Amino acid sequence: MRFLPSQIPEVRRRSRKPEATDAFFADNEIPTLHLALPPSTIDALRAEPREYAHAALTCNGGEPLADVAIKLKGAAGSFRPIDEERPGFTIKLDKFAPDTQLFGLRKFHLNNAVQDGTFLHEWLASEICRAAGVPATRVAWARVLLNGKNLGLYVLKEPFDKQFLARWFGDVTGNLYDGGFLSDLDADLEKDSGSGPDDRADLRQIVEACAEPTPARRWAAIERLVDIDAFTTFLVVERALGHWDGYCNNQNNYRVYFEPKTGKAFFFAHGMDQVFGDLEMSMYARPAGLLAKAICTNPAWRAEQRKRLGDLLPALRNDKLQQRLAAVAKRVHQALAAIDEGRAKEHDDAFRDLSARLAGRIDNLADQWKTGAPKPMAVAGSKGHVLHGWHEHSECDDAELRQIEVDDKRTLTITAGKSGRCVASWRTSVLLARGKYRLAAQVRVGDLTAVDDLGSCGAALRVSGREASKAVLAGRGWQPLTFDFEVKEDQEEVEAVAELRCGGGRAEFRVESLKISRR
Repeated sequence: MRFLPSQIPEVRRRSRKPEATDAFFADNEIPTLHLALPPSTIDALRAEPREYAHAALTCNGGEPLADVAIKLKGAAGSFRPIDEERPGFTIKLDKFAPDTQLFGLRKFHLNNAVQDGTFLHEWLASEICRAAGVPATRVAWARVLLNGKNLGLYVLKEPFDKQFLARWFGDVTGNLYDGGFLSDLDADLEKDSGSGPDDRADLRQIVEACAEPTPARRWAAIERLVDIDAFTTFLVVERALGHWDGYCNNQNNYRVYFEPKTGKAFFFAHGMDQVFGDLEMSMYARPAGLLAKAICTNPAWRAEQRKRLGDLLPALRNDKLQQRLAAVAKRVHQALAAIDEGRAKEHDDAFRDLSARLAGRIDNLADQWKTGAPKPMAVAGSKGHVLHGWHEHSECDDAELRQIEVDDKRTLTITAGKSGRCVASWRTSVLLARGKYRLAAQVRVGDLTAVDDLGSCGAALRVSGREASKAVLAGRGWQPLTFDFEVKEDQEEVEAVAELRCGGGRAEFRVESLKISRR
């Protein structure tokens, strides 16, 4: 079932022969897997949980696979040690015994779903990804026993391996990188496979292209290195899913493959067990991922994102998707009921909640598509526009930030705590067109003391990512503060910062004076 025209070039979407894995990932029976770990393996996984150790695996009471490899998996929210309830596992069948397979797979993951009470997020998200032409691994389920102990139901996922690459690209010799934990393309990403150079020059070229200061040169360089059509769909789908923990929003949970024929990079979505949580996630806000951020500086590519969202909406509303989701939810319910009726009832509630969240997200996406991307603030002349929507931001535990009335004027205050080290601010974001701007405010300080290692102490104005040009550390009454900056892109989301850096004391910013103007 394909909802959108594929963004993967046609050579990669050739007809292929059926695989043994196809039958397993179709709507079939959920297997029971019995993992037998000797004491030496338990000890090994305690000491080095990310290193493979020996185990035996039996499926549905059949002949055991006597020498498979097992290690623990999971990140900050899902990792569980071997002695705790429901650890997650990666099983590599052919590491110690070549050519060993199960369900046609040489390797698979058993996710503990501790962050997904529906057991359905990964399945639903991967279905939507693949339907849109974004490479994503397939999902099933398995009941797992460990040395006879019933661990319950697990989400079973195929890996990003050569079987996966062959299915999507045919040629599996390109470099495949694991995005790692909260790591962007400029990090020392692990190379999972590929016959290309090991010096990460392919990744470094993308990083350098994104840093090119001249927009036209930047876009041309990126287009030579990245499949823009595929990445645009990847970005739109990640955001439509509300995948806050993915590459575009959090520089996390992704893979990058450099297809040999073109040399261009393709991105794969991963770790989608917490989707559809933020029903109002913006489709147009500035991304966090280095490449996503750079691509969103191109007006034509930004406009294409809205078009792709329009293409995706009918797919999300497709009755066949809803029917398949209901069918797999029923299978999961039956598997849970065979283990624990109470857990099955909890799953029913979680599934109803997921269905409601999916419907709510679709409505929100339709509204965002209809409205379109926000327009830059119309800043004209030197009079200035008052900035609103200020929120607290603190890098210390004991600073006090309050909005109060001072002399009948609304005021943002920051008061240092007893720790003797205050770094705190009020912030708000504004979308601006290319041009030169000035932030201005009236500030009043009291009893400020400096701290040597904080740099420029005092009350200051700036934009995020740039250092303040002036700070007020002393003085009586209200004093003017300004900060000049330039937006060099076609448009840019800028975060204005009214901050206090000090050892002790207080700063007050008058809200009506916090303005932005052209210069």
